[in-house]
Amino acid sequence: MPDPWSAAAAAIRAQSPDTVTYTGGGLPVPTEIRVIWTDAPGDPFQGPGNTTRTVSMEIAVDALPQRPSKADRATRNGIVWAPQQVTKDENVGAYVVVLERA
Repeated sequence: MPDPWSAAAAAIRAQSPDTVTYTGGGLPVPTEIRVIWTDAPGDPFQGPGNTTRTVSMEIAVDALPQRPSKADRATRNGIVWAPQQVTKDENVGAYVVVLERA
């Protein structure tokens, strides 16, 4: 029986309007790939000026020949982003990549 989570994850990614031009990850040339983009408040901060944000994207494992690295770049809306932390979520077959501006 096929894994329902994998099928659902693929369907969700296919409907995502977010794309980036990805450089690295074993791709021979910069390539536009579909991602699930997240821009959310960062971890709670005790003190004035709590303005941190966490920007991340979820990339299907099969979209890249290699695991994302800190040398890779993702361009979205003219802004270049660099991976800072990469985790592999086996449940949905995706890399979750925390980003910072490059």
